[in-house]
Amino acid sequence: MIREDVKKFVEGATYCQMLSKQRFCPAGDPFFQMDDETWTYWKEQFNIKRAATGDNGVSDSKALGW
Repeated sequence: MIREDVKKFVEGATYCQMLSKQRFCPAGDPFFQMDDETWTYWKEQFNIKRAATGDNGVSDSKALGW
């Protein structure tokens, strides 16, 4: 079963927000302690939103920096 907190975040987030969450969460952050079903959902939605940016997410990535 997909975790509700993850689902709620993903449904309301842009690709840039998801990228930021993934890029800047500290190692071991409880948010990313996901079971396989939840992680699959995250990856699928992340990839769908990245593809929808039109430039494969490059602009958002550059805007966030590293």
